[in-house]
Amino acid sequence: MNYCIACVLFLAALTAAEQGFDVFKKGAEVTAYRTLQPCFGELKEGMTVLIFNPEVISRSTRLKFADPAKAPKEDQVQVVCFSRNLKFRAGVEDYSAMTSVFSATGFALGREPFYPLKIALSVSDWSGSLYQHLVTDGKGAKRVLHSYIETEGDKSDYLPEPGDDSYYEDDLPVLIRELNGVFIKMGQKKECRIMPCLWQSRVAGKPLAFEQGVIEKKKGRRIMVGGGIRSSTAWSWQVAGRTVEFQVDQNYPHCILEWKDSEGGLGQILRPPVYTPYWQEHLNKDMALRKQIGVDK
Repeated sequence: MNYCIACVLFLAALTAAEQGFDVFKKGAEVTAYRTLQPCFGELKEGMTVLIFNPEVISRSTRLKFADPAKAPKEDQVQVVCFSRNLKFRAGVEDYSAMTSVFSATGFALGREPFYPLKIALSVSDWSGSLYQHLVTDGKGAKRVLHSYIETEGDKSDYLPEPGDDSYYEDDLPVLIRELNGVFIKMGQKKECRIMPCLWQSRVAGKPLAFEQGVIEKKKGRRIMVGGGIRSSTAWSWQVAGRTVEFQVDQNYPHCILEWKDSEGGLGQILRPPVYTPYWQEHLNKDMALRKQIGVDK
């Protein structure tokens, strides 16, 4: 019931022209990808699951409401919650990294739609776990870090944005889907400042900071998805010495079909997206849905 309330509020925040959002009435968009993840100087085989889900969160706490109907209207913000769940093995160890981005669907904090209000990363392996989040204010982000490693420990700081033309790489997969209008025109290059994604900064062992970057949109190619062919739009960006390219379905709602980077990283879609209220599907019989998504063979 809470999801239905959140979805109605989410849809109401969008223009009438964007009726493609009706797909979210069936539940979150869940898509699985075969993944190659650069780590420890090698490419590790793994799987990534991308989840796009309409939510209503608190403007003040940046937390999801247990019941939006009981929350003060002035404290409610409609967002797209984009989660990226990566799992792979490094030698004998299992690694799991979950990044969640909460992007406002409308104008917020003086910024354009789909500005991230919060970005959170959790990482676990056999040695321990780490949690890090950024809470933005339109001019920068307060960072909180909790790590099992002594040199990192528990800390908090503030990362100022160089200007309005600043972006967070973790939020770019939301922006390039152009869910409520054009981000940049076809063939355009946009010079800007980009903060590398939290997970990538973690793997590279580099301090988190905004760096000079370029975002480009151009014609993509044809990609096989579930026995059919889809034409794509190619989005690429350069930041921190890396080049990343995403192929996005030309048709609304512009699902992510594939990605690759200059370090050998790769994501290839396994099945067409599934729309489902997965948070309600906890019974043994619901496990059949995992095969439909592609996370089980």
